[in-house]
Amino acid sequence: MCTRTPRRMRTSSRFLATAALVAASLSSACGSLEDALTAHARPAATAVGLTLSSGQLAAIVAESTVPDSMLTGPLAAQIARLWADYVVLASIYEEPDSVEAVDLGPLLEDGRYFDAVAVQEFRNSVLLSAADPTEEEVRAYFEERQPFTRLDLRRIRLAVPADASEAQRDSVYDAARALRERLAGGADFVEVAREVSDDPEVSRGRILVFQGHENVPSVADSALFAMRPGEISPVFSTDEGMMIYRVEQRRAPEFERARDMTYDRMVEERRDARQRVTVDSLLDAAARRLTDGAAAVAGRIATDPEMAEGAVRDATPLVRYEGGVFTAKDLRTLFRARPDMRDRFAQGGPEDVEDFLLQLAADAVLVAEARERGFGPTETQKTNLAAAVHTQLARIAERYGISHELVRNPSFDRESAALRFLNAVLAAREPVPWLTEFRPVVQPGWPSQVDGDGCLTAAELARNLRSSESETTPAEEAGEAAAPSADEHGAAGTTGPDDGHAGDEDSGATEATR
Repeated sequence: MCTRTPRRMRTSSRFLATAALVAASLSSACGSLEDALTAHARPAATAVGLTLSSGQLAAIVAESTVPDSMLTGPLAAQIARLWADYVVLASIYEEPDSVEAVDLGPLLEDGRYFDAVAVQEFRNSVLLSAADPTEEEVRAYFEERQPFTRLDLRRIRLAVPADASEAQRDSVYDAARALRERLAGGADFVEVAREVSDDPEVSRGRILVFQGHENVPSVADSALFAMRPGEISPVFSTDEGMMIYRVEQRRAPEFERARDMTYDRMVEERRDARQRVTVDSLLDAAARRLTDGAAAVAGRIATDPEMAEGAVRDATPLVRYEGGVFTAKDLRTLFRARPDMRDRFAQGGPEDVEDFLLQLAADAVLVAEARERGFGPTETQKTNLAAAVHTQLARIAERYGISHELVRNPSFDRESAALRFLNAVLAAREPVPWLTEFRPVVQPGWPSQVDGDGCLTAAELARNLRSSESETTPAEEAGEAAAPSADEHGAAGTTGPDDGHAGDEDSGATEATR
């Protein structure tokens, strides 16, 4: 969920008093009081036999810190989904060992977990084939690259406007060259830096420390590491502007002390290079190419509630490559196992979707190569991977404050606990995880559904609640007006967390993406 601007929390009594005004506004909007009551009762979500009504969701959202500008159907749907996830987890935890009993097969197979293991094994075999450096190569690398040399520098930066013309950039460069000549003539570097540098005032002329080559502008790297203390660099044209440096001090370790670190760095660089060459070679040979309209078809599958089952054939090709094709069926299979991937496609633009499709085809190429070479998870690895994924599910439940002890307590009530959880999350405004990729594997035993129309209604009701509150009279604010019952509006007594049932203290607002 996006970051929200804090909103003053209202008292429960004030909300209940002013909520009575909703009937009038709904009557005019919907045509009758009967329509308004029907809207209140419309389901926003269902989960394992429980229902979150639009009225309940509206009351919770209206009381939250969510700003008015964000009171939309999609946001209400996110909150409803979090409610459903809580109810599902609480229901799973009603039986001992139920988490371990969740069948992860579809997620591990169709979600490409096992494929990922096969590709990693293949990558490891490529890495191990990289030649180890000799002692002579290690020493030459150390002397030429100076990987652990520390440079203490001062600099002068003349900024160039982002929209500068070539003539303007040349003018700044000429000014920098004039400054460099002034410095070479004996002008004090620190004083000149304080006078003309476009760095923040507090850092002008101060020493900058560079350990190794990271963060050194590439155009200046080789020259700076060849300079000695006291020397002034030429002018460098960089993305940040025109730069002039003076080396204050350089410190380099003895080869014997840095030999092992140098060796390890060379091995890592060689393995990375070997892997890039191997993968690039495979993908170049595969010649991946998008079919006409592939992005539009993939977007339609991602956004259609039924994944365009009747409109797009399974065999429809999306990406062709040498030795195979990535089809609509492959995409649907992935979306069923990984709703998070479906969300990425649904929210991405055409170019994003094309990139996603090409990457999925690249994954297919690498998986095929790994399988052909005999790589894949062993039974032990499969067992360990399933255990690790079960642990992830258990950790989500822990973040929700759900445990076997809690839900098996006779006083525990899933319905009221789920509402308290939502209130606590919205009040804390910190991210908590969704079930997301676990939903397909828990859906058969613990079904849940979010109703888009019901969430749109909830958002409208919430806006009406807040609008009517702004019209509250002093007498009503003092609690003199009649208030509807908790059953009608579903949120009485749920304006804050309950220490006995709410999630742990680091729970917060739902995450916008997974």
